[in-house]
Amino acid sequence: MEERLRIVAVDSDRGTLDSLNEVLDLEGYHISSASDSPTALAMLEECKPYLVILGTVETDLDGLGILRFIRQRWDVPVIMLSRDFNKVSLAKALTLGADDYVTVPFCRKEFIARVHAKMRRYWTGTFHKVYTKSRVFNKRSRKYAMKEKSCVRILA
Repeated sequence: MEERLRIVAVDSDRGTLDSLNEVLDLEGYHISSASDSPTALAMLEECKPYLVILGTVETDLDGLGILRFIRQRWDVPVIMLSRDFNKVSLAKALTLGADDYVTVPFCRKEFIARVHAKMRRYWTGTFHKVYTKSRVFNKRSRKYAMKEKSCVRILA
């Protein structure tokens, strides 16, 4: 089986991380999450993610500090999460190199659409197949089941 696309999610709020993990896992992504900056920086170095989601971090390095660290080293898409919409924070994040800015709570379908858009824009042509989970209806039992090896292609 091919490797699932890796995403690193960073946020001090465990509930936000759990929600991201649930939503993105159902879409077939492999999620690594961190709630503090030292763990996040180590995880970024080790796992080389295809996408980073940065939220509020209440340790020595905040989300914008982690964004600066990422931009000095890699060209990976970054989606910033914020609990309040603030035009100054939005402008600062985008100026520092964030690719998108989403307020929490977010609409799951819209968020997934944003994640897919970033993946298409950055990684088209890098790989051919991505395995994702999908629901399959069993006519005999009249129930839905999860199908593990549903193949999708990332196209331009």
